[in-house]
Amino acid sequence: MKKAAQSLLLAFLILLPFGCNVQTVTHDPVKAVSDTNGFLKALYLEENYPKALSLADVQLRQSVTADDLREIVAGIKQRCGSLKTLRADSYLMTPGSTMELFYVGTYETGTLYHRLVLVGDVSSGYRVAGVWYQAEDYQEQPLRRKFDQDLLVK
Repeated sequence: MKKAAQSLLLAFLILLPFGCNVQTVTHDPVKAVSDTNGFLKALYLEENYPKALSLADVQLRQSVTADDLREIVAGIKQRCGSLKTLRADSYLMTPGSTMELFYVGTYETGTLYHRLVLVGDVSSGYRVAGVWYQAEDYQEQPLRRKFDQDLLVK
């Protein structure tokens, strides 16, 4: 019986690598901001909505059009005036190849807080898969980290 158990354990250990696929993802929040700033610059500063979509992940491209983005930005302008500054405030690591970035936008007549969901990693780059904004800051989370430097959209 002891020999049978050893044989079974050995067979299990030999087959284990074939049944398990461990995938590691490496994130770099500053690289994520750099990639995301291209999207945000096209969206808010250049108002080049087709370009913004071309820089987005397929998930975002399938859910909105360039005209939708134009309407969103026009609504923000009507409500808050022109954008003065947009800076990356913090980030949240999420499972797998996603992460979230939080930006603070200062406008002529107020502040908007932006949350962006990204897909990618440090080697393949990051693309925006979702964009939200609201007048109140997003709720703090224990794993959400602030950036140590000013990372502005220019």
